[in-house]
Amino acid sequence: MKQPLSENIIFTLDSYKDLHDLMLEPGVTKGYSYLEARKGAEYPFTTFVGLQPILKKWLEGPVVTKEKVDQAEEVLTEHFKFSGKVWNRAKWDHIVDNHGGFLPIRIRAVDEGTSVPISNILMDVVNTDNESAWLPGALETVLQQVWYPSTVCTRSKVIVDIIKKYFRETVDDDLQWLAD
Repeated sequence: MKQPLSENIIFTLDSYKDLHDLMLEPGVTKGYSYLEARKGAEYPFTTFVGLQPILKKWLEGPVVTKEKVDQAEEVLTEHFKFSGKVWNRAKWDHIVDNHGGFLPIRIRAVDEGTSVPISNILMDVVNTDNESAWLPGALETVLQQVWYPSTVCTRSKVIVDIIKKYFRETVDDDLQWLAD
């Protein structure tokens, strides 16, 4: 029985990102991607949360299998049929054959719950296999799922800080412990 497409890591990527390997210069062995809150954000900081569930769901363990690659080949060959044969199965087979389906990447991130000033890196990704320089950029789509929980958490922190400020200004000293 085939797995639903929604359970296949390859289908979490924007389809064009799965073609980034075609855009790399020959000999490129390292890919590097990072996530930051850019200038112009609504708040001067971002509270980073939500990475752990993404890692557990999409990146933990052997997430690429021969069956998933077969499924992707069937769908993506049809998806790109007007562009010629552009989908590269070999790069996914390489992950299955050489890494047992584990993604050859290293992710570093600030501790969850940390508020970081804008224009600073929250998380970065690099490949650990010289044949997978395309992978950090391709995974951007799945890793960007941290934006929603981080946005909610950041806004919630701002609201709590406002409430605490006015609580401290308007509530009797003997009840200040309630602010926490």
